[in-house]
Amino acid sequence: NGGFTPLEPIARFFGVDALFELIGRLRYRPAQLVNPPHSHGRNLNRNLRLRHTAPLLAPRVLLAIPGHFRELARRAPDEAEAFALENLGWLLMRQLRGRINSAASINWWIPDSPPWVTAFPGTLPFLSRSLMRLVFRSAMIDTHFSHAAYLALFRRWREGLPGQAWRLETGQRTSTSGRGRPFYAELVTIPAAVPFNRQRNQIRAAWTNYLRQVDSQHPPLSAASTAVLRRCDAASNRAIPRGLIGTAQMGGLQMVRQFPNLQGRRLINGRQVLGVIRPTVEALFTTINNLGWNDLLFQSSGAFCVRGVKHPVGSATYHTAARRLSEHGIGLALDLNVFENPQGRGETGVMDPRIVALFEAFHFRWGRCFRTPDPHHFEYCGAGC
Repeated sequence: NGGFTPLEPIARFFGVDALFELIGRLRYRPAQLVNPPHSHGRNLNRNLRLRHTAPLLAPRVLLAIPGHFRELARRAPDEAEAFALENLGWLLMRQLRGRINSAASINWWIPDSPPWVTAFPGTLPFLSRSLMRLVFRSAMIDTHFSHAAYLALFRRWREGLPGQAWRLETGQRTSTSGRGRPFYAELVTIPAAVPFNRQRNQIRAAWTNYLRQVDSQHPPLSAASTAVLRRCDAASNRAIPRGLIGTAQMGGLQMVRQFPNLQGRRLINGRQVLGVIRPTVEALFTTINNLGWNDLLFQSSGAFCVRGVKHPVGSATYHTAARRLSEHGIGLALDLNVFENPQGRGETGVMDPRIVALFEAFHFRWGRCFRTPDPHHFEYCGAGC
């Protein structure tokens, strides 16, 4: 169904073995490789002008390229080689996106590159022979770009969070956590856990009143009642006292509501959360962006949303769960990379360990371990984690 045409530019550049490594980073099951997950539901043709899902593997493989080179950088002998590898990963993702557009006439959205990403100068720095060959093959050399300007961006990487993370992970800088950890909390100032019981009780009281209103219109535990309670809309959101919810800014992090998506589509400009945790969420987003991890977290389906808990259709708790206010209704939860981490799946999903470790350091719990597994769900638990 045309799935190989957009993959061909990636395959031609990387070769079979490296292509398999890129695809392996996705941790998809075999069936997902020919029918990749996405968040367009039945609107695939309307939203992307595609009749089949097979071509959707290409934009997801594109986003695996920076992570592939980030891990290669962990084997680098020094910082200069590590920077060149991480830099090349972002350059190749953007270059191959253009080649896919030429081959398949579809311009996929990818997040902007970190500010330290640069073309290589005409006078190349000293790099290993294999990496030099790769740089020449990529043709990412700008003869008008000076070696001094390249070194300035290298210093920006080295002195910033990416370079600091590289030193900790590789043991160049010692840490009490040891080497090879997915995230080091000592890299950033993490806001202290904040109490939210008072605000949560206010919102739960408002939900109880809203529940009475729905019960007056539909028999409790009926299909009609459950449908209303599982849905968040203007009526349910108005039930919450004003002033408790705030909008967390993205801190430079770019995310889309639906993935894959086309270049030029509207990005998420903020996430509504409980006001007292807004500084923590903003610090978290800023940290992900400053680490250069936008390739690992790029899609969000929800944050604050006044509704009941959603259990899978047909489950024994489908109706009863909907009468309990979700943590989304309190503004404590974020749903991320949802399209490939569906609720109810017993395995871990494919959330990157770096993202999980970072959220846990910022006082969130991961929903993968809930009784009904929810591997796209993170909720703030503060001092109670």
